[in-house]
Amino acid sequence: MRSLKSGLLGCIVAGLVGTFAVVGCSASGETGDFGDLSTDTDPTEGSGGSVLPPSNPDDDDDGDDRSVDAGRKDAGKDAGSTAKDAGPPPPDPGDSCPTADKTVSRSCGMCGKQEAICEQVGSKLQWSEYGPCSGEAGICTPGSTQACGNCGTQTCSNSCNWGGCTGQPSNSCSPGAVQYTTAGCPGGGYKNRTCSLTCGWENYSSTCDIPTTTNKMTIQGTVGSVRSQQWTLGTETVNKPVSSCTGTLTTTAVRFIPVEVSNNTARAAEITAYHTKSPTGIEADTVIWAYATHALPMTDSDRGQCISTVADGCSVGTPSPCGASSSLTLAGLAKIPIPAGGKVLVYSALYGSGTSAGDGTFILNLRTDVLQ
Repeated sequence: MRSLKSGLLGCIVAGLVGTFAVVGCSASGETGDFGDLSTDTDPTEGSGGSVLPPSNPDDDDDGDDRSVDAGRKDAGKDAGSTAKDAGPPPPDPGDSCPTADKTVSRSCGMCGKQEAICEQVGSKLQWSEYGPCSGEAGICTPGSTQACGNCGTQTCSNSCNWGGCTGQPSNSCSPGAVQYTTAGCPGGGYKNRTCSLTCGWENYSSTCDIPTTTNKMTIQGTVGSVRSQQWTLGTETVNKPVSSCTGTLTTTAVRFIPVEVSNNTARAAEITAYHTKSPTGIEADTVIWAYATHALPMTDSDRGQCISTVADGCSVGTPSPCGASSSLTLAGLAKIPIPAGGKVLVYSALYGSGTSAGDGTFILNLRTDVLQ
């Protein structure tokens, strides 16, 4: 296990003392939507959230305390600014022009430029069609809008940068987030409520239950076969366990996603869980670990009690099933036991707080190694 990585979880539970918030992570890149790519393979085919309570800082055995990019400064600072007077509008193709070979330009795309030329057409001079848009330096087209935050909107400014997020409802929440509380549960368990698509909290459940994830996979019932499904890391973070799974957490908060893995066979199983790159994703620097239960860990102590190790490499076969070009990307964990008819939790996360994830998508593969 190298110490160049330090990664963790993907969905989220906030505020254990009193109330917790949990955000579901999706396979489509949106919170609460999972599994947009699912495949099964036999031995000859190969393989392709919740908000956790805040963690108490502990020594990071991986030594990774990189900070997340604070974001582009002054993004959209002039979102509501008025464009400077640029004079008369540029001519349209076919308009008459004064001098042959004279050129004129106009703005296009994301703060780019395109040119037309004054040319002789028959007995008169007229402006040509405009050429291709070049020199685009922005990230959006002025005046365009997109959703942001909790049911908010941001507008592209005249400098082709996104403005601030506005219009978010008061006391809003992230759609798909789940909040937990122990209030009204003297016998244990938690009540929960979900954030609606309109960014408002629904009512708490009337019963007290053990929290579980909606992200689910089932292993194959044939030794050597693989089940694969695409997932997307959540945007929220949580502190990951120390690599030795001895009950404590690191100080590194990472994006993560938990997946409940079921063994529906009548025999005890042993599996290998490993990551591969999704069709749209990158070879992200990931880690992986598991818990011998399907209940979401709700305390720091519970989150530290993982099975075996937090794996940050993919030496779980020769050749490595992750198919990565570097040993520093993608991860795999072998010898995960699942009782007959039982369930475990497999957590996939980034190595560090500043680790690039591309679009956040990856494929989780479950290989059945033993059935007995």
